[in-house]
Amino acid sequence: MDLEFLELEIKAAKADQKFHAEMLIEKLATLDGLQVLDEINANPTTVGKLLKEAHQEVKWYTGRVERDAKLLDVFYTARDITQND
Repeated sequence: MDLEFLELEIKAAKADQKFHAEMLIEKLATLDGLQVLDEINANPTTVGKLLKEAHQEVKWYTGRVERDAKLLDVFYTARDITQND
């Protein structure tokens, strides 16, 4: 594999991971706020819908952060192998 290509992919994957981690933190905060609203029964219909959406977003971003970490592991391994050739 081309070392330059791997370095570019690592840089892009790190940027993606950082973005997804920041979004996960934001979505977790949103979820926490919605759970508080749900507990005080602010508007059950609207809050329930938003809670469901927030749970889905947290699940998606959690998966993306995990996927980004695995992808980085693959790129790091490929880079190490390429450097040792």
